[in-house]
Amino acid sequence: MASVNTQVFRSRRNLKPALFLALMMLTGALGTQHVAAYVDISVDVKRNAFLRYEPVQVAVTIRNFSGNPLDFGKRGEARGGVEFSVFRQGKQYVAPKQKEFNFGTDLFLPAGASRRLEVSLNRYYNLQRTGSYHFYVKVKHDRFSNAVRSQSKSFTIKDGIEIWSKMVGAPSSKSGEIPVRKMTLMTFSQKKKGVYALRIEDKDKVYATIRLGRRIMVGTRPEFAVDGRSNFHILLEVEAKLYVYRVVSWEGELEETQYFMAKDTIPHLQQDDTLGTVSVNGGTKATPGVDFELKGSDRDNSRAPQRSPRPGR
Repeated sequence: MASVNTQVFRSRRNLKPALFLALMMLTGALGTQHVAAYVDISVDVKRNAFLRYEPVQVAVTIRNFSGNPLDFGKRGEARGGVEFSVFRQGKQYVAPKQKEFNFGTDLFLPAGASRRLEVSLNRYYNLQRTGSYHFYVKVKHDRFSNAVRSQSKSFTIKDGIEIWSKMVGAPSSKSGEIPVRKMTLMTFSQKKKGVYALRIEDKDKVYATIRLGRRIMVGTRPEFAVDGRSNFHILLEVEAKLYVYRVVSWEGELEETQYFMAKDTIPHLQQDDTLGTVSVNGGTKATPGVDFELKGSDRDNSRAPQRSPRPGR
């Protein structure tokens, strides 16, 4: 047996370095494949760049290849877990806000079945510092000899450039001091393309960071106004002769989205100072998929508000 091992060693030594490395990598891949045979993990990040306080939406799909049903705690005592490991600027570990949080407590996987988990990472990890981040997902179970790890995914957190801000009062049915919110209109770049976004916050928390539409280099400037109920209105030209009109409430909810084409007239915002209302005047209403096709950030515009506490709170 010893002479066989010696012969193998001599054969490896005579191999060309590139071929030897390829064989070693193949051996390593086969070894990993045995461990990953329990489950397959795929991870998808909605975007590769996010504004600070914008929801970092991640989708994790887990498929059970173990040949057995896997209960992670939904039907009894917790026997497994789904965990994230997040890093900033390479190797700076980002600790979860809640220690040892398990995303799989309600997960049950029949043999051959798959489940999709959707997670907003900023709810569980402090991602308020700008910079590059990467993360992976780890699935553990007491019937596995080893935990299974996904491939690493990366994204960037950026700051926007403020172009307008305003303090507004928040409508309230209660007597006493009127709550105040700050609205900030900003732009930021993603893959050399500009995007308009709105942030709504007070001194304690950020209520929403919402993408409003693309910023094109040639076209009209955006028109925006705040109505008598502290709702934010904006009209953007997102491509030649195509405009998007959005209304965002003081709570950070995207209340309305409409599209207009500049045909006989150009659309613009009109304020009624007597009634305190804002509306669109001019242009022709357009329907996505009928009059035009949505592109980029207009197609997957953020609709869910993200209430993010400030650092230290």
